Amino acid sequence: MTVLPYRQASARAYSAANRVLLGRAGLLVAVWNGLPGRPGGTADTVAAARAAGLPVEVVPA
Repeated sequence: MTVLPYRQASARAYSAANRVLLGRAGLLVAVWNGLPGRPGGTADTVAAARAAGLPVEVVPA
């Protein structure tokens, strides 16, 4: 288990958690409406995964 040093949910905390997730994943399956969202959200995570060459499957929301 990984515990990150954030006391509250925030864009910064979500971004950090997503980096950990992407570092361990072989495939990202994202339930996403395809729209940009808040920093650290699904759009950012999908973009980061694609930039890293990680396979991405999007399930339309």
